Amino acid sequence: LAAMTAADAPRALTAALAARPAGVDLTRFRQSFNLTAAEGAELWRESGVVIIDRGEGALAVTPAAWAALGEELCAALAACHTAAPANAGASQAELLRQLPGKRDANLVAARLDALIESAAVLRDGALLRLPGHTAKTDPRDDALWRRVEPLLRVPDARVPVVHDMLAP
Repeated sequence: LAAMTAADAPRALTAALAARPAGVDLTRFRQSFNLTAAEGAELWRESGVVIIDRGEGALAVTPAAWAALGEELCAALAACHTAAPANAGASQAELLRQLPGKRDANLVAARLDALIESAAVLRDGALLRLPGHTAKTDPRDDALWRRVEPLLRVPDARVPVVHDMLAP
């Protein structure tokens, strides 16, 4: 709120962005300073902010906040890979839950789109993953599969019963 007490719109925008690294609603900001659409667009351009269209209005973040969000998303994705190496990736909703504080879903989606475009993050269907991540099964599961698979590959129609497979 104190950011909005600046004498002019450029100073107020700078202060608002510093106070709210998660983003400033540009429609509300423009209305607060009685800026025309053209005046607002010029201010956004001059300030060098990153603008995200949210459908119902635009959100602005500093380039530093944009970069930091990208780093946070990549770190959250790396944590997901470490916690669940057998998973092919994580959903966007999972990543959003990993981030500290409340984040604008459109901002996160836009940042993920930019990370995907730059190939820093890869999308496989609904899942996101870092380049180089491949799902890895647990070695204990691999050992169990090596015991069970031959029992399932029987030439006759007799399918083994579970207790037969568990016998040493």
